Amino acid sequence: VNVASNFNVNDLKLQIDHTKHLFGFGTQLRSDYIVSPDYKQLQNIIYYLFNWATIEEYKWTYNRGTREHPDFTMAVAATDELRKHGLNVRGHCMFWAVGGATQPSYVTAMSGQTLKDTVDEHIRYMTGITKGKLSHWDVNNELLHGNFYESKTGDDHYTQHMFRTVHSLDPTPKLFLNDYSVVANGEYTL
Repeated sequence: VNVASNFNVNDLKLQIDHTKHLFGFGTQLRSDYIVSPDYKQLQNIIYYLFNWATIEEYKWTYNRGTREHPDFTMAVAATDELRKHGLNVRGHCMFWAVGGATQPSYVTAMSGQTLKDTVDEHIRYMTGITKGKLSHWDVNNELLHGNFYESKTGDDHYTQHMFRTVHSLDPTPKLFLNDYSVVANGEYTL
């Protein structure tokens, strides 16, 4: 602001409106919050406040279809809607390194080459429905807390295969290993 030298600064009233973040600022969302008209007020708040969103329904256990005919249409629809409103989207998560309920039951029962083939099939499917839509992908979640895929395939470096395969099929998103308790207390990094 330029003012005359005899201007009294106390007479100045200045208002600044923040219109865009210079850094990623986002939230995690359920898909129905974005695609359902019942949440219009929440949607408007999200579109106003954030430039990033994480959709968690890309988890394998969130498949609304069957093994043979997977259905992640809600997650993809939410991703499309968020992108239409200018938000970057992070997909969470293609795989989960902790066993048990984080895996579909048919996956938990697999091992060796059968599991590897199923993982590759899942990667092809997920990258096929999201290609070019996600800015970030959490490829394998909580690898510091579990080693489900390494243990069941017998390959200590199996997560590298996952990352390479995802990247070869969709080079657009940045790929991540998502975890917790890494920096705050170093519990899993010492």
